Order: sequence, then C-alpha cells, then structure tokens
Amino acid sequence: VTELAQSVFDARTVARQVLPVNERQSTWRDIQAEILSCEKCPQCQLLGKSQDQSHSELEAIDVVLVTEYAAPDQISESEKLLRNALAALSLGEGGRIARSFRCSLFKARAPQSTALDSDINKNHADTCLPFLLQEIRAIQPRAIVLFGERVATTLLNLVAQPKMSDLRKIQHSYLDIPVIVTYSCEEMLSDPNCKYDVW
Repeated sequence: VTELAQSVFDARTVARQVLPVNERQSTWRDIQAEILSCEKCPQCQLLGKSQDQSHSELEAIDVVLVTEYAAPDQISESEKLLRNALAALSLGEGGRIARSFRCSLFKARAPQSTALDSDINKNHADTCLPFLLQEIRAIQPRAIVLFGERVATTLLNLVAQPKMSDLRKIQHSYLDIPVIVTYSCEEMLSDPNCKYDVW
C-alpha cells in the first residue's frame, strides 16, 4: 500500500463522517430486516443469507471492510485469510487495534463453487448495493477497505474496469470517507504474492 493510502488510517487525522440528521438512513435493525426480507434476485435463495451483528456493536467503528459476499456457513481458506488480515489491522501510535466491521456487497453467503460465482451479473450487484450504502451511512466509519475489483468498481461507480494494481495506487473516497482498494482473498489464494501487498 502506498504511503498516501496508509496515511488515511491515522486516527488522529481522519475525522469521523457525521451525516446531517435529514440524510441519515434507517436504523441498523431496519436495514437488516429489509435485507432478510429481500427477494429481488435468486442469489440469497440459492446461497442463503448471513445475519449481521447487532447495532450495539457498531459504535465508533474505525474501519468497514467490504467483501463480495457475506461470511460463509463453513470457514473456508478464503475466510481464514480474511480473519488473519483483520487480526493484522492496527491504527495510530502504539499499534492500537482498529475496531473493524465487515459488510458485503452481495448479501448472500459466499458460494462454495466458482461456477456459481461466475453466474453473478451486474443486475445482482445493483440490487444489493443500496443495502451496503445504507450500512455504511449507519456505521459512519473513519475508513473503508474494499476487497476485490468487483466491490471497488461497484461502490466507487467506476465505468472502466481498471487494473487492481492501478486502483491500489489511488486514494479514493466515499461520502468524504477515505477508501482503500486491495486484492480479494480469492486473488491472494490464487497468487500468494498479493498477500504482501495487502498486508
């Protein structure tokens, strides 16, 4: 990660984004109820949904990490890798552990087969994206980390499909919140050299 990108994780210089009252979204409980009741695409019916954490655990979150899918039923190699990345995350002087929270672009659990993942199209991303945006507004983190090209191009509304190596060099933002783009866990598993860049 470039020095510019690293600087956004300094808790002393990054102010928490506070939205005006009239721009605040539904409560966390309302958002999760909407996600659980959504039947706009077949993904969740096929893969199932994950229940997110309660709102009481969302106070003063430093970093929101956005993966493609919600946590799977069983701990996969990809999930182990993500948890290791979370454990390595620290902020500020003294190596203070960041309060992080995981969200996902798709609200379905991660597919066990890459064949299922290849069937996911842009329409499914557009269906799930409003939920993710509401979650980010509700949490109001200091920074956001996006894992993977599909997550990055969707959330940042990128028309072109730039290379991940280029995306990583740019300091992005969403609602004035610093955003860092990095490789997905699947990419790290397929190319272990990516792990160094992510860490």
